[in-house]
Amino acid sequence: MGWSCCSCICTSRVNIHLTLRSFLILASFLFGCGRQEAAGALWNLSFDDRNREAIAAVGGVEALVSFYG
Repeated sequence: MGWSCCSCICTSRVNIHLTLRSFLILASFLFGCGRQEAAGALWNLSFDDRNREAIAAVGGVEALVSFYG
């Protein structure tokens, strides 16, 4: 079809990183229940190894610590 699997995977990873960064920026403006929901969403995403790596790569762990620290 004219596309390689490698470029598809790389594009997918870039999209995951951009989406997670945007999510973390938005979540930083939330309070109380909103932050709990954001933390729960990241927790649910973290069950997939690729998502877990992406969350760590964009600073998601640090963001969660700052939410509650």
